[in-house]
Amino acid sequence: MAVSNTSSGSGSATWTPSTDLTITLPSYSAGDLGIVIAFANWTFNGTPSMNQSWTTLKFNNTSSNTDRAVFIGYKILGASETNPEVDMSMSTGKQVDWICATYGGIDASVPFDVTTEQKSSSGNPPTSISTDPITPVTDGNMLLQALCLSGSGQTISGIAGYSEVIERLSTNRNIELDEKIQATAATEPLQAWTVGTNDDYFAYTMSIRPGSSGGGGGGSSRIFIT
Repeated sequence: MAVSNTSSGSGSATWTPSTDLTITLPSYSAGDLGIVIAFANWTFNGTPSMNQSWTTLKFNNTSSNTDRAVFIGYKILGASETNPEVDMSMSTGKQVDWICATYGGIDASVPFDVTTEQKSSSGNPPTSISTDPITPVTDGNMLLQALCLSGSGQTISGIAGYSEVIERLSTNRNIELDEKIQATAATEPLQAWTVGTNDDYFAYTMSIRPGSSGGGGGGSSRIFIT
């Protein structure tokens, strides 16, 4: 069974103390892996979390130059899910953008082949942004490269050899997710996006483990913003 992208979607919200960030789930099937990435133009107060039994995969706050925060959560989805919420706190009126992607053909017991790698910078990184190397151990894994980039009027050129899953461009909250099937498990070296403007960013690399009948081959499908 090969890992494949089922669907994806995105959205944005202005935070107020009386509301949490609601994620509208794209289409999925029971047993799919759901991944949410939320990117805010301000730091979170405390550690965010998700309801509906979603698990925190990564959380980063930075206030060294400009205030930015990223939250990544995931869940093995059931047949009928309620749209989850990210429970977070930040200054009233600040903006947060999010993407959500779902994947089938995964190992529901251990969905990630390798723990997420993370690389971040603040203040004028180069216009070619590199990710960290990652070493999956299971043939047929799905490599995901995620970029959260500040800046207004940004452009992001995807990683060579990868397919774009979804791209959301917004003032100071730009998100790109790219994917590639790795037929034979091996170390994935540094990969790079080309971006329009130097600015603060977070970059993540992760590997989705295929189901037990998986292993080499398979393909990916390009999904557009809904």
